[in-house]
Formats: sequence, C-alpha cells, structure tokens
Amino acid sequence: MTETTHKTMTHDEAMALPKQQFIDRCLAWLDEFNDGNKLDINDPVKCPLSIWVIHNHNACGKDLVPNITNCEICGLPMCPDCSNHGVTQLSRVTGYMGDVAGWNAGKKQELQERQRYNMMD
Repeated sequence: MTETTHKTMTHDEAMALPKQQFIDRCLAWLDEFNDGNKLDINDPVKCPLSIWVIHNHNACGKDLVPNITNCEICGLPMCPDCSNHGVTQLSRVTGYMGDVAGWNAGKKQELQERQRYNMMD
C-alpha cells in the first residue's frame, strides 16, 4: 500500500483550486482509489470537473465549438475551452448531422479514438 501524500481538503478548498490543480488532484485520486481508471458515470453533472465548472461560473456559453474533447476524469464529451460538460456532440454520418448520445459504447469509443484536425487554422 502506498502512503498518501495529499492533505485532506474541504469541498470549499477543492472548489477554490485553479482548474488544472483541481484536475491534477482528481487524477491523483483516480490513480490511488480507482486504479487510474476514469469515473464510470453516465450523467455529466456528476463529474467532479463539471461540478467545479458550475461552482466557479466558468462555463463559456458558446453555442458552437469546432472540436469537442473528452474529460480526463470521466471520459464524457466537454467543451475544449471551458470544460463545460453540458454539450451535445454532433457527428456527420453519411451526410447527416446527428447527436451521438444514442450511439452504442463501441461506436462512442470509435469516435473518441478518431484522429482530429483543426479546420479553423
């Protein structure tokens, strides 16, 4: 068993951390208590990073971003700029735009592994 080097922190102290420090703290917790695996949640509101974003009023409120990233903590889609998890991810399949929320786990994994290019440069 490894010795824990993190001091106990209150909810308010955790929410006051800068975003990257909060993410690092969550990843360290996942390494220690979840064998380094991401949180297995289906509701983005339950992700600690989503809670941090809401608590700190950090959501950017953009209607459209060219690329969606996946959260390091839970693996769910989020805004690449502000980490807001309240996003709808669209993908073009055979010429039609559609919400990927209804896709099965295998197709969602394939989407996460796709090579992405920035078309805005």
